[in-house]
Amino acid sequence: MSLDTIENPTWEYPIRSFFNDIDINHMLTITGGGLNLGKYEDVKNNGKEIYERLLDDKNGQRMPLPPSPYWTKEMLDLYKTWMDNDYPEA
Repeated sequence: MSLDTIENPTWEYPIRSFFNDIDINHMLTITGGGLNLGKYEDVKNNGKEIYERLLDDKNGQRMPLPPSPYWTKEMLDLYKTWMDNDYPEA
């Protein structure tokens, strides 16, 4: 399924798939285990801050960290829709 055909993104699909193992491990290391990008509740509770970090490099801390590529516009739009829809899990 193409990302541009998804109207109602959920955590189960496709949002969870946007965070790869490298991203998850980087964030676990950086936060001392305080933010697990593989866990729904962690991403939901930090959704807006995560989104801001995905968009912007104001402080040289744009996510995701290398070697992962920056998210595409389609991924960012779906994440924003997911937030706007109150973070549906499934």
